[in-house]
Amino acid sequence: MAYLVSYKYAKSVGATLASGAIGAIIAIANTAAVVGFEGVVKATPSFIATVDVMTNIPGSPLIGGALAIAVIAGLTGSASGGQTIPMPLLAPHYIEMGVDTEALHRTIAIAFGSLDSLPHGGYVVTTINSVCNEKQKDAYMPFGALTVIIPIIGTILAIILILLGM
Repeated sequence: MAYLVSYKYAKSVGATLASGAIGAIIAIANTAAVVGFEGVVKATPSFIATVDVMTNIPGSPLIGGALAIAVIAGLTGSASGGQTIPMPLLAPHYIEMGVDTEALHRTIAIAFGSLDSLPHGGYVVTTINSVCNEKQKDAYMPFGALTVIIPIIGTILAIILILLGM
């Protein structure tokens, strides 16, 4: 469809397709590396110890759940890994505590998108290096402000609103 709409501007379809294929291969390779890293993290004894520490944070379970998900997403370097790996371990714990599952879901849905964007994440590497053609050391500060700081603020705001009953 893109070709049909802009065929008169297409100068080299072959070069464009090759560039797109290379970009796709790089993205797939980075994602595969992150998934492999997640598997290694999950298999370590310190991962289970981290989950134990995170589930025993005093105070509101929403705060504990948000911290747990954010930290585990940071360890795995992936938002999806930060959600899919610990949720089978964490969800029963918080449900047994009587936490509103909708509030928990809303909170962790924002929280897992915060520390996943630390410099070792596959998404970060792909976006900065491959998509933007920048160096990690030059581009990470603004990238981190946008993808780490803003979701942390959003998580805090969501917890406050939920605790106030809004």
